[in-house]
Amino acid sequence: MQKVAMKKLQNMSPQEQQKLMAEAMKPENRDKLLSAMEQMKKSGQITEEQYQMAKQKMGM
Repeated sequence: MQKVAMKKLQNMSPQEQQKLMAEAMKPENRDKLLSAMEQMKKSGQITEEQYQMAKQKMGM
């Protein structure tokens, strides 16, 4: 699933990519992303380092 999403993102125009990222970074969506990442960290799917790196890339 992730491969398909990344391939679709790569095939988008830069304008479409910016629009998609702007939608994803709305406050309500950021909260959902953070809670999902917290669950991934707790279940061992990602490490603390990966969690912090993702937060940093998202500007948090």
